[in-house]
Amino acid sequence: LIYVESLNKGDSQGISPVHIEVSGIFVIGCHSAVGSGISITKLLMELTDSVFIEPSCYSNMIYLNRTLGTIEDCIFSGRNGTYQDFNLLNVVEQVEEEGKDMCPNNAQYYSSTSYGVLYISEGDYSISSVIFNETKVGGVRVDKGTALLNNISFIEAEIQEGDYYDGSLLLVQCTEEQEEK
Repeated sequence: LIYVESLNKGDSQGISPVHIEVSGIFVIGCHSAVGSGISITKLLMELTDSVFIEPSCYSNMIYLNRTLGTIEDCIFSGRNGTYQDFNLLNVVEQVEEEGKDMCPNNAQYYSSTSYGVLYISEGDYSISSVIFNETKVGGVRVDKGTALLNNISFIEAEIQEGDYYDGSLLLVQCTEEQEEK
């Protein structure tokens, strides 16, 4: 949907002074095997008053890398269905066949708990007044970055017998060197 990357040298962190503002967009079912709904790299970014629901694949809805970002007053809703972590199943071929329409050519790759609806890496981020509704893959994944979360709501369905994954286990996940406040 939106892919922006700075090719300028930028500051000491490589972040360009260019400011990207995205406001008031409604996104449904357009995330695909080629990328996230919004991917921003090495810029200043502000995302406000927007709604992202029903991604086509289990991937990041928002991917931010080496960015100074603000996300306010947004709603992120996951897939309307059961999440299946293909790495935990014995009959991968059968599941790949069933999931091929969701994630063409590589269902296993795009169905992994290594994703988050909001994936942020190597930057400083302020996230406030955001709702994560049944994300199925967890809400926020912070990788080598700093994230300030304020007034965040996570709404996850209770895991039922036979479900493969409980998204509430990974509402906020941090990896490597990061700071979560």
